[in-house]
Amino acid sequence: MLGIIDIPVISILTYTVIFYGLSIVYASFSKNKSSLFVGAVIFLTGVVLFIIINFEFIDAGEVILPSSFLIMGLSFLVLYFSKRNDTVFLILGGLLSAVGITIVMFTGHINLQTYFTTVVQITKSYWQIIIIFIVIILLERADKK
Repeated sequence: MLGIIDIPVISILTYTVIFYGLSIVYASFSKNKSSLFVGAVIFLTGVVLFIIINFEFIDAGEVILPSSFLIMGLSFLVLYFSKRNDTVFLILGGLLSAVGITIVMFTGHINLQTYFTTVVQITKSYWQIIIIFIVIILLERADKK
């Protein structure tokens, strides 16, 4: 931008999408199902963009289809966790997530060993963020009691 900090525009956009989606999810959790779903989709789309930008893929286009199923499935699971009496969201979320995982497994781009190795690497890199996220969740639960 001004030559002081070199941050690609796509990285700024990715972080903006992640934080915008997360703020919508936080603001609408247990209140508004439609905005909660949209917020979860926006947040997870930002996460997928972050992964595509920061990790090497031979063909990033092959990530789109399974990511779409996983984003929709996980968004329905967020709706279920918001109000646990709607089991249709649990079923839809589970089915769509399973389809996304199945596509990833059958295309041969990832196996369980690669997956767990990647999870360990990400955890080592972002452990501070994970701890902060867990603390926020625990504080929110303590406030609700």
